[in-house]
Amino acid sequence: MYWKVQSRVHSEVQSRVKIKASSGIKRMVLSEALLATALIVSFGTSLTSTLPCRAAGEVYPVQVPAKYPKPFAAYKKIIPVAWRKASWVYTLQGTAEPVRTIDFKGRKFLLGHVCKPHDCGANQLTFLIDLDGSTAYALANSFDLTHAEDVMVGSPDPETIKVLRKGLE
Repeated sequence: MYWKVQSRVHSEVQSRVKIKASSGIKRMVLSEALLATALIVSFGTSLTSTLPCRAAGEVYPVQVPAKYPKPFAAYKKIIPVAWRKASWVYTLQGTAEPVRTIDFKGRKFLLGHVCKPHDCGANQLTFLIDLDGSTAYALANSFDLTHAEDVMVGSPDPETIKVLRKGLE
């Protein structure tokens, strides 16, 4: 689209230059065209650099249930009943960055972080789920759910706790 607009501007400038006879007017029209092109280029560049984009293959927590159903089932089993009404925790429908796949203890795990929309500072959860669906762990710190205390679920060992805590950083 950017190139079409630039091409249209260039064509219009050429037709204006042909219509105008005096060299002074030609220079003015040409300078208008250069200015218009510069504005289009800078707008196009700033637009593309500020739009959020997603690299191919990235998976966000909200996509985990569909993309990884077996691991997600393991995750849901460890979530306390009292937390299940919080969709940002139970179905991972919160504010998040892409999930990472990590090698841990010789296996592949999903490591992700999610927080409550519009209240991230006070409601956060990091999860670590074995891709084979055998184990899942989570660390929550939520004003609403854990009274602002760190709460581990899934019985993580000290090494796993370190990974979960580092995931919050």
